[in-house]
Amino acid sequence: MRQVCGWILVVETTRELMEAYYRHLLAGQGRATALRESMRELRQTQPHPHYWAPFIAMGRDTPLHLR
Repeated sequence: MRQVCGWILVVETTRELMEAYYRHLLAGQGRATALRESMRELRQTQPHPHYWAPFIAMGRDTPLHLR
C-alpha cells in the first residue's frame, strides 16, 4: 500500500488499472476514455471505489500521437 494525495493505494490493483489504461491508450482511445474504460474493467473484480476512484484524467481527451 502507498499513500498518495490522501488516498491509500493498493499496489496490485493500481498496477492492473495502469496496465489496462496504457493498453487502451495504445489501442487509440483518448486519455479520459482510456481511464474510464480501465476503471470499468477493474470494477468488475474490485467494485469498491477505494481501488479505482483516486485517479482522474486532466486535459484533453485525445489519443496519444505515437511516433
